[in-house]
Amino acid sequence: MFRSVSLILLIILSTATAFSAPRPTAAASSVAPTADDNTSYLNKEQLEFSIAYLNEHHKTDVLLPFVKAFSDLGTTAIKKNAWIGGSYQIIDASITDITRDELHIDASIKQGEKIKTESVKVNLDSDPVAGMARTYPTLPPCNPIHLEHASKLPIDNFVRRMNRLCNIVKAFAATGKMIQLGVQMGGKGVGKLNDDMYLNQIPTSKWPFLFVPVKE
Repeated sequence: MFRSVSLILLIILSTATAFSAPRPTAAASSVAPTADDNTSYLNKEQLEFSIAYLNEHHKTDVLLPFVKAFSDLGTTAIKKNAWIGGSYQIIDASITDITRDELHIDASIKQGEKIKTESVKVNLDSDPVAGMARTYPTLPPCNPIHLEHASKLPIDNFVRRMNRLCNIVKAFAATGKMIQLGVQMGGKGVGKLNDDMYLNQIPTSKWPFLFVPVKE
């Protein structure tokens, strides 16, 4: 009799413990977001396409002037060439990465017979470095309200800031292609352009525009 009662009590206790034990929730079992989830800018497709397109089609008119105007290499070139003209030449530039605030660029420098590669970062909200302001007069920064709105689609945010830099270095013909690049990559900038979109040097109205697809 005593053994039967003890067995029943043991069963009741085991059942109560099973029901009271905490169960893992969906939130507890899900994988926590990584740093990349919180800091990503362009998605993988946009990033790879933008880098490939700019490197293939806009080295001369965009990337090389960007390095000269917005990095310390431009200042170095002015100082060195002041003594012997052409002794320090930036002969090539390729984007290696695009982050929320910067273009990462590998630049090839020719000094005499030697060629070396230097990595620089060009801020997407740059003003020209010392010594380049006369060659490349700066422009007002993009309106923070417009940038915040464009941040909902980072490719639009990127294009808006790129077009400001393009206009500073007088790469006016590239601005429409930058917008078309954004549209092809999922942006919605066309037809919703604000007055600081810096399209073809002239601040644009909010009328819709049509652009030729990106082709070279």
